[in-house]
Amino acid sequence: MRIEFKYRLDEWLEWKRANLSAVRLFLLETAEAAEIPLSILSSSSIVIFLIRYWNSSAPMMSGWVPGILLTLLAIAELYLSRVPDLRKKVLKKEWKRWCARLEYKLDINENGIVFNSIHCNRTTWNRYTRVFQTKRLLMLCEGDRPDVLVIPKRALGSKERLDEFLELAYRKTVLERCP
Repeated sequence: MRIEFKYRLDEWLEWKRANLSAVRLFLLETAEAAEIPLSILSSSSIVIFLIRYWNSSAPMMSGWVPGILLTLLAIAELYLSRVPDLRKKVLKKEWKRWCARLEYKLDINENGIVFNSIHCNRTTWNRYTRVFQTKRLLMLCEGDRPDVLVIPKRALGSKERLDEFLELAYRKTVLERCP
C-alpha cells in the first residue's frame, strides 16, 4: 500500500494536542476562539463607558459591563498563558516552518514501513507497540509516545483502505506478538 500526503494545519493541531484531555482541549479551543471577540467587546465597552462620563447624553451602559468583559478576557489569557506551546498561533508557525511544504510518501507492507520525507527511512513493525486513532489521524506508537508515525486518515483515500491498514497494523502490533 502506498500513501502520499502533506500535513494540513488542522491535522498538525490535532496531533500536537492529542495528549490533552477533552476538558482541557475544550477550554483551550474556547479561550482561543474568545480572545479576539472579547478584546473587541472590552475595548468597545470601555470607550462607550468613557464617552458616557464625558457626555451625559450618550447611551447609558452599566458600569459593570466593561469589568465583566475584561475579567472574561483575563481568564482566557491566563488559561492560554498556561499552555503557550499548544496555542494555535504557535503551532501554526511550527507547522509552516517544518511541515507545510514536506510531502510524505509511505510504502506499507507485511515487512514494515518505508517512508520518504527528508530522508529515506525503513522500519519494521516491531518498532510499533500500538495504533490509536483520533478524528483525523492514525498514530503508530512506540511505548507511550504517540508521535512516532502519524498518518492522516484522508491519505488512505477510502474506508476500505483505512480498514485494510488498521487490520494490518493490529495484526502486526498485537496479534503476531502474542505467544
